[in-house]
Amino acid sequence: MPGGGAPAQESFRRDRPLGPLVLYSRSWTNHINVDLTGMKLKRRIDELRAQALALLREDQALSFVISPPDLAGRERADLVRARILQGNKKGVLNYIAKVREHMRERRRDYGVKARPQELLSFFEDAEKAPPGDLVWAPIFFVRSLFRDYTKVMPGSDALPAHARLAFDAHCLGGGGEPIQRIRLLEATVYEDMATLCNLAIAQSRIASGTTARLPLKTMNALCRATIAASVGLHRSLSQRSCG
Repeated sequence: MPGGGAPAQESFRRDRPLGPLVLYSRSWTNHINVDLTGMKLKRRIDELRAQALALLREDQALSFVISPPDLAGRERADLVRARILQGNKKGVLNYIAKVREHMRERRRDYGVKARPQELLSFFEDAEKAPPGDLVWAPIFFVRSLFRDYTKVMPGSDALPAHARLAFDAHCLGGGGEPIQRIRLLEATVYEDMATLCNLAIAQSRIASGTTARLPLKTMNALCRATIAASVGLHRSLSQRSCG
């Protein structure tokens, strides 16, 4: 080892791989940092999308109790859902801000006091109705969702508490419109009474042309049923007027 050349060469050989190893280590660390940042960003946009989708459902439930949408309204909701799933962070945040303000305004304008979960529960139950079926809700329940339901349905304060309202989640009306109906026990009893009376009249024609006992007994039974229905209707109307 004259002149110290060999130790210097050996030192050089030992140190030679350190440069690439250090560089490689830094690149690997940077790569991990980039991956972690990307994962955080993806998790963040996924969380925002989930929040936006939940708000969309809440908005649908709110609209449903105020005025069930038609088929075009349901299709618009599907388009909004697709945009949320494909949107970027800025677009999703913009939707969240707008839909929150929109729901605040509707709640204030229509006096909705029910919590979002109550509205969602009712909306989801209506969606589960078999195709072709309506959901009938007692008006006393519907009123409990609002401070003053007459803002939604003017004149509804004249309806008795046992009246039922139809809610159509499947747009069963003509042209994709939701069916809107009121079912009142008194009206149903009146229709029953009228139907029984018509049957009794028709049966009387049959009974008058024969001496058989069965047609006559059938006519008498229909007459008694008509009288019973009329008495029931009279009592129901009397109780309402006294109340």
